[in-house]
Amino acid sequence: MTDGFTKDPDLASPDELFELGQAHYIGDGADKDLVLAIKYWRLAADKGQVRAQLSLAKIFLLGEGVERDLAQSVKYWRLSAENGHVEARYNLGQAYSLGDGVEKDAVQAVRHWRLAAEKGHDEAIFCLGLSYLYGEGVEPDLVQAAKYFRQAAEKGHAEARFNLALAYEKGEGVERDFGQAFKHCLVAADQGLARAKYNVGQSYAHGLGVDKDPRLAIKYWLEAAKKDHIGALYALAKAHLNGEGVDKNLTLAYEFGLLAAERGHGPARYLVGAAYWRGEGVAESPVMAVKYWYLAADQGIAEANYALGQAYLIGQGVKKDLALGFKRFRQAAEDGHVEALFSVAQAYRDGQGTPEDQVQAVKYFRQAAEKGHAEARFELAMAYHDGKGVEKDLPQAVAHCLLAADQGHPTAKFYAAQSYAYGYGVEKDPVLAFKYWRAAAEHDNPEARFELAMAYLNGQGVEKNLNLAFEYGLLAADQGHPRARYFVGSSYYHGLGVKEDLAQAVKYFHLAADQGVIKAQASLGQLYHNGEGVDRDLAKSFDYFRLAADQGDCESQAWVGQMYVKGEGVERDLAQAAKYHRLAADQGHPIAQSNLALAYETGLGVEKNLPLAIKYYEMAAKQGFAPAMDKLHSLNAQTLH
Repeated sequence: MTDGFTKDPDLASPDELFELGQAHYIGDGADKDLVLAIKYWRLAADKGQVRAQLSLAKIFLLGEGVERDLAQSVKYWRLSAENGHVEARYNLGQAYSLGDGVEKDAVQAVRHWRLAAEKGHDEAIFCLGLSYLYGEGVEPDLVQAAKYFRQAAEKGHAEARFNLALAYEKGEGVERDFGQAFKHCLVAADQGLARAKYNVGQSYAHGLGVDKDPRLAIKYWLEAAKKDHIGALYALAKAHLNGEGVDKNLTLAYEFGLLAAERGHGPARYLVGAAYWRGEGVAESPVMAVKYWYLAADQGIAEANYALGQAYLIGQGVKKDLALGFKRFRQAAEDGHVEALFSVAQAYRDGQGTPEDQVQAVKYFRQAAEKGHAEARFELAMAYHDGKGVEKDLPQAVAHCLLAADQGHPTAKFYAAQSYAYGYGVEKDPVLAFKYWRAAAEHDNPEARFELAMAYLNGQGVEKNLNLAFEYGLLAADQGHPRARYFVGSSYYHGLGVKEDLAQAVKYFHLAADQGVIKAQASLGQLYHNGEGVDRDLAKSFDYFRLAADQGDCESQAWVGQMYVKGEGVERDLAQAAKYHRLAADQGHPIAQSNLALAYETGLGVEKNLPLAIKYYEMAAKQGFAPAMDKLHSLNAQTLH
């Protein structure tokens, strides 16, 4: 015989045949010869030698020395499985599961895995857990899935331990328990499983099943990242970006993000784009930002589509194109991106990148509002208020305005206050008006601060308090609010809520007068006329009175008329005097009525007209103006004689 074989092969034992094949396979004590190795293994396998069957299964699986033949692998696995070899039984299950060398058959896969599992094969037990989890070859049964994951985990199977952790996290097949989820995930992580390390990091980051500890989160994410876990790389990028568990470092945020982005992680691609856009951790480059946002958008990342919409809207990194911007906003909106919903609504409202369509604008404002977008809720209120895209409905406008106000929208708070103050769409309620004035004032709204001042001044919706009235009035005045400046000036003049101070009164009256506040102009007219807080100056007095008079202020018209009569601060002009007295008289000013009556009685500045004189005296007398009553009595007596 040759090859050191001294017996007839037919007389050799299966073990001897296997050993001879093994010698030729590795070249130990015989020439290395795969053909002869296979020949002797076949002879051994046909006599039931399990190791020979397994060796042949492996040879045909790998195509080593023979043409790769999965069917032959299955044949020898089946033989060795029937001889009680548990690994072969598991491999046979794998073959049926994948359809490798045999027709794919999940039921047969489960049958073989079950047989291997009964002999304690951990991987087969794990595969049974997956089968029950996904309902492949068996009816879905989360309880059974968790049972098998537990059995495999107890044998040290890291993936099974991780899946058991997920079961506890989701409450699938076991009662939901974040503590148990963390416990099992930590074991799997310590066994080196990258996914488990990442999840442990997530647990520490968010305090799920364990006390929140951002620094431990970083530790486990770094371990997972060393195993090239993409999610961990992204988590590290976010942590360095926000300074969570680690010092804020925009450069490292960019670098970790780039590692994840280059491996195809969509959110990381958006993050890298944002870094280029803002020049955070990398040189600013809108063009590169757009490049990464396109990659992320192609993966369905809504935030990236929204960012591209913004880029097209302003023409940065791309050529300005409102239509393309709208298209990107629309894509992000379809994925529920709330800012994109708002942007689409704005585009429809303004006809920006798409034809104007108020109905569509309202539709998208409503969708954004339902996702908690306060500005969209306020816009919805304005749509109902103005009847744009919806039927005009003041109660609906107020209802949406109140919702936006309660979400903290500054302007909505102001409008809510106005609604309650004046009964727009709701019943008047001074207390609620005050509540919203105060809320709006917290946003440094000068109008709201002025309204608070008036509320405290008049005791509307709150107990009267002159000191607080002055304080809020001063805040609004110093923000440039015209009426507040007059109010502050008046407070200083009368010593209401603040110590009397004529110099400060003059200062604020001037500020208000320069902004066209009639009462401030009239007040300055009096101050300059009387020399209060300023040197007496009749010319300035006349100028301020006339400014107020020409804007319809009745009292100032009377003053201007009288100053024309006396030639105070202006050349005497009885015709002009009569003109201004008439303006004031027609507004019911009794002194002006009496003065105009005198003009008609005497013909000073107007043509003498006794009936008109009597008419205006009567008007003044009816208001109880004593000189007019006396004059009327005198004229009537003259008429009788």
